[in-house]
Amino acid sequence: MATTPEPEPTARQSSAKLLGRGSIYTLATAAPMLAALLITPALTRALRQTEYGYVSLGVTAMQFTINLLAMGLPTAITRHAIVEATGPEGARGIASRGALIALAVSATASLIGLALAVSGFGLPAAVLLAVLAGGAGAGVAMAQALSLAEDKPWRYVALAFGLSLLAPVGGLITVLTLSSTASAYFVALASVYLLVDVFAFAQIARTHVQWDLSDFRAALRIALPMIPHQLAIGTTTAVAVWIATARLGIDAAAETQPSLQLATMPLVVTSALSYAWTPIVLRARREAQGPLLEETASVVCWLASLGGAVVALLAPWVLRFLTPYDLQGMVPLTALTSLTAAIAAAYLAHLQLVFAAGATQPLALLSPLAVVAGGLAAAALVPVLGLPAMGLGYLITYGLLYLGTRSVARRAGAVAWNERALAAPLLVGLGLCAAGAWLGWGSGIEIAARLLLAGLASGIALRKLTSRLRGARARQPQEVDE
Repeated sequence: MATTPEPEPTARQSSAKLLGRGSIYTLATAAPMLAALLITPALTRALRQTEYGYVSLGVTAMQFTINLLAMGLPTAITRHAIVEATGPEGARGIASRGALIALAVSATASLIGLALAVSGFGLPAAVLLAVLAGGAGAGVAMAQALSLAEDKPWRYVALAFGLSLLAPVGGLITVLTLSSTASAYFVALASVYLLVDVFAFAQIARTHVQWDLSDFRAALRIALPMIPHQLAIGTTTAVAVWIATARLGIDAAAETQPSLQLATMPLVVTSALSYAWTPIVLRARREAQGPLLEETASVVCWLASLGGAVVALLAPWVLRFLTPYDLQGMVPLTALTSLTAAIAAAYLAHLQLVFAAGATQPLALLSPLAVVAGGLAAAALVPVLGLPAMGLGYLITYGLLYLGTRSVARRAGAVAWNERALAAPLLVGLGLCAAGAWLGWGSGIEIAARLLLAGLASGIALRKLTSRLRGARARQPQEVDE
């Protein structure tokens, strides 16, 4: 217990806390993705390009299923555990019931699809297995929401590693040893997802679970309006892969998916930081929220911008490591999409105020519209730009998300804050990502320019990060145990 009240942290101290507390969720999100990237080179070479195209379609179908069958419940589960009368026990019941529903729906959909496939009208087997995996993944997302509420970060990390690392490893081993097909890959992937789901809820069942239907209904009232928003955000990559397939063929899907997988890594890290960002903003006094956002948003935007720039500049060599495919369209696609992380930092800053005001309902319309607009723009630009059109579609989507959440926050009467602090990182990110898109990589001058700019961006990012973390260590003696 604290013996003296803790002084309210300054905006600069809050940015240090954001980076410190957000680091563990970044580990849970980014580290498995980095490890999975090491699996991609072996997988793209073990499968024919057409088969890997089906893997790409299956991955997007799985992501769509996870976002749909999670039913918006993860956010409601975390909230219920903290603020509702039945607390963690009731939240465990909500999560368990939701996970069972998600698995039942995905299994039923897969069986119906299989029956149609036997009749010659169904989807590819890889996609059907991906839907089954998605149902299990939705259950795991609910278990992770409980981990956040119960302050069990390492359980969160373990579940993330199970889905993002163990499952792809199992799929690769199956492809290498049994059958070089997309279907074989997803048999293994779905099996691991199911095992992780069972493990997660076996751990939950060891504690008291309150199966109260009224709790579940109340959680759904909060969760369901968020489904369109989460579905839209979670399927942006899927939309790009589907458009590439429809406009350029299945081989283009094989090129689009790993390009976006690499390009969105800075975006994933930026999103992971928001797990720590939201409570910091919510706990601040209203008059302190403006300065706090100016400081924290600037830090996050700088790191996102520079991280995206490094990915854009090193894209030719990382993509060549990942795949044996033609890089002419893949490199600019990756570089353009990498700028999304910096735009997302601005979008997430306004999203904190939208959550604080409880004004999430407009997102149910604005977010899907942003994804549709980005997708339509990409489809229209494909004849002119080819594969890089998907990157511009991504940027348009997140630009509209930023404008939409900014408008919602202002209409909800949220505090005003000076966004000019984001101009410099956004402009730097734009310039470096554009260089990554249009610089070649064949001559010595081009290679040297890319490496020099990437080294410069890495150095600046490291300096900004370490300066804030030193601030966190300097503050640590003043903190009290709760």
